[in-house]
Amino acid sequence: MTTEDPSIKKLKSFANRTNRSVHCSVQAYPTNAMARVRHHQRLLHIPNNADNTSLLVCHYDPKKIGDLEIYCGVFFPVSSKDKIVIRQKDMLDKINIFSKNKRAKTGYSVFDSKTIISECSDHSRLKIFQNQKIQEKILEAFGLDLRMKAGLNAMSLDYIKELEGKPHLGIYITGEWILEDEKLEQLFSIAETIRSQILMNN
Repeated sequence: MTTEDPSIKKLKSFANRTNRSVHCSVQAYPTNAMARVRHHQRLLHIPNNADNTSLLVCHYDPKKIGDLEIYCGVFFPVSSKDKIVIRQKDMLDKINIFSKNKRAKTGYSVFDSKTIISECSDHSRLKIFQNQKIQEKILEAFGLDLRMKAGLNAMSLDYIKELEGKPHLGIYITGEWILEDEKLEQLFSIAETIRSQILMNN
């Protein structure tokens, strides 16, 4: 009998305390002569409500690389198929004067001064993020964790039935799962507000 991963146990408890369903999958990768340590893929998601308007997604797959190995955040379906990632501006960004003119921008100075938009070759595709309320909510999420990102179709979520084959937007961190109840509820609230704003503008 194997011991349940502590992070999964905490998130299951969170779901139970808040009367939400939880869906979890743990798969062991086979070992071989080159890889004698057994690694596990761990996938978990918690719908915010019975209508699945947004979902907490926690992903760990040691076979993936970079940001796709570990991420955790709240995601919801959208109509846009573009790929855009927004993160907080750090000190290196602020002193790198050579890249300032090459960056994609929303046209709103307060938001643009605090963020970096990547993986966006066409500025006209930034329409979703040119809503002031959405910008405020993204910055609010960024205030919860320095690693927080806003991603439009940043990764495939086809392994989740509710999001399979659907474009999506997420507020998430990479490198770790979020386990604090208060922070999880804040992310759900932020995501639902952004979702409502997008629906109002369509």
